[in-house]
Order: sequence, then structure tokens, then C-alpha cells
Amino acid sequence: MRILIFIVGLFLGALMTYFVFGRGELPLPAGASSEIREAITSSAPFSPFVMKLVRPESAEDWQKLQAQRKVDRALDLPALEQQLGVKIAADQIGGVAVYWVTPANLEK
Repeated sequence: MRILIFIVGLFLGALMTYFVFGRGELPLPAGASSEIREAITSSAPFSPFVMKLVRPESAEDWQKLQAQRKVDRALDLPALEQQLGVKIAADQIGGVAVYWVTPANLEK
């Protein structure tokens, strides 16, 4: 009986994986603006298998990967402030980097 339940569980898991990942695109969020919808549709599809391809072998390889990801994720805060009409202040709380975002036209 346990074997049958195990096989049925495997089958259902494979079927659910097909419906979630194998059928194509997920629907766009109903409340998303046209800009957000455009950003979602123009980006490359996420593949969980890509992360399996990145396997640093040594501590030095890990450090190189972390440095590259830091460069890839760097923010141009002045441009972002101007684009969004906000003031952004970088800070740290308990050793964690945070950003305080304040609307530029905040009434006092």
C-alpha cells in the first residue's frame, strides 16, 4: 500500500510540475500597470535550472560570483531618485543595508 501511495504521489507531483512550469506563461497580475506588464513580458523567463549550472568549486570562485552579482545589482541612486521623484538615503540597521525612500514633495 505504501508503494502505491508513493507512486501516486510521484505522479501527482510530476503532473503539478507540468501544469506550473511546463504549460508556458503564468497570467499577468490584474492590477499591474502597463509599464509593469511590459517589464514582465519583455524579461527573460525564469528557469530554476539555471541556478544549478552555477556551482563554484572554491572559496575564490564564490567570492568572484558574489562580486559579479554585486556589480550586476548595483543601483544608480541619483537616477532612480530623479525617475521616481523621491529622496533615497542609504543606511544600515543591524549590519544590514537599507534604503530610506521619502517622497520629494512630502508635506510637513
